[in-house]
Amino acid sequence: MDDEKANWIEMIRKEIQSLLGVLTPREAKALRARFGLDENNRVTGDEEGTLRALARELAMLKKKKM
Repeated sequence: MDDEKANWIEMIRKEIQSLLGVLTPREAKALRARFGLDENNRVTGDEEGTLRALARELAMLKKKKM
């Protein structure tokens, strides 16, 4: 994986972690388990798309809770 892609993935992971803070602990735990967010595994192309979709969904949830 090239440095640019690795940096992008790390940025998305940090954003997702931030957005998970808006949810209840139970909701955040369920999403972490469902998407394997606590694991430090390499991200496949499919998982990359999932991370993008999850980040968008969490951003919308954050806006609704504000």
